[in-house]
Amino acid sequence: MNVLGAPLLFLIEPSLVPGSIILAALLHTVLSAWRERGEINFRMVSWMFAGTAPGIVAGALTLRVLSENGSALLIAVVILSAVAIMVFGLVPKFNRANMAAAGLVAGFSGATSAVSGPVVALFLSQMPGPQLRSTMASYFLISGSISLVTLALVGEFGAQQFGRGLLLWPAVAIGFLLSSPLRKYLDRGYVRPAILTISSCAAISLLVRALG
Repeated sequence: MNVLGAPLLFLIEPSLVPGSIILAALLHTVLSAWRERGEINFRMVSWMFAGTAPGIVAGALTLRVLSENGSALLIAVVILSAVAIMVFGLVPKFNRANMAAAGLVAGFSGATSAVSGPVVALFLSQMPGPQLRSTMASYFLISGSISLVTLALVGEFGAQQFGRGLLLWPAVAIGFLLSSPLRKYLDRGYVRPAILTISSCAAISLLVRALG
């Protein structure tokens, strides 16, 4: 969604980002959270939300004063900085302040560019695969819903974006079904490298979008 979907949709029709792709992602979060529901870390989800709401509001308001390219450039810098920190072995602790900070940045980046996954994934990358996926899905199910309401209130998400988001749901469902048998391979020690790689690609795609 973040690495391929958002950049490609932006190239096809900029108005589809972030609203339409956030709506499409909601289906995926529901399916993912349900599939591994026994692994959800509700404590972590709740503390990340302490920072999410202010981040979403700030992001939605930023769209009113900052260009989409400016927002994309800002988020790309944040993600690449986080990747660099992780590569050099500086792993953030799972305390309340850090969880709230991760939620703040994720809320802001999701509302401005629909690319919030890498921020949370980097923070949760120490978790086992099933717990990481289910916790992320639960978090994004709620934050995505809040983002859409907030975007609608500031005039950045309407009927057209809603309809086009629904058109993406069949493809999302197919991708989810294809992912099920592949999880066991990723969980053999490849979750963290995959997150670092995908997050870097997401940041680069945002840079291309902003500077292109």
